[in-house]
Amino acid sequence: FALQTINELNLQNRIPSEAIARFLKDQVMELYNAPNVKGWEGGTSWLTSATYVQRNQVAGWLTTGQKIYNRNQMDKSKDPQLPDLKIPEDLKTNKEVIAFLLDNTLSITTPAIQTDLEEILKYDFMPHAPGSELGILRAYNYIITTPEYQVI
Repeated sequence: FALQTINELNLQNRIPSEAIARFLKDQVMELYNAPNVKGWEGGTSWLTSATYVQRNQVAGWLTTGQKIYNRNQMDKSKDPQLPDLKIPEDLKTNKEVIAFLLDNTLSITTPAIQTDLEEILKYDFMPHAPGSELGILRAYNYIITTPEYQVI
């Protein structure tokens, strides 16, 4: 989750590795410290209400350009630099952008998720207009905070 989100948003050089390690530790997935020789349990056993809330908080910080320094504090800079989520130039409509985001995240979609995304990116949404990146980042944040995405 953490590494895919950082990679998708092209934040590799802006997020301290200590913050990633701290996030993984908080998720009870500390690197090189598996609970046993088998490793961590698979499936949904690791996703609790506490870790789900924390993951959604981190997703919000990352998609708004905030830098995470420790569990209780984020960069309070007045003008955070927005992540660079690359949208191909040939995408012209809201549905094309939504399909692209869902494909990129390998997310499972439902009619309710599709409707919510179309509400975020309205029918007349122009993907390459100035300021459109804010709507696209909101849609991306919505996708990565859904339970369907979290259990992939």
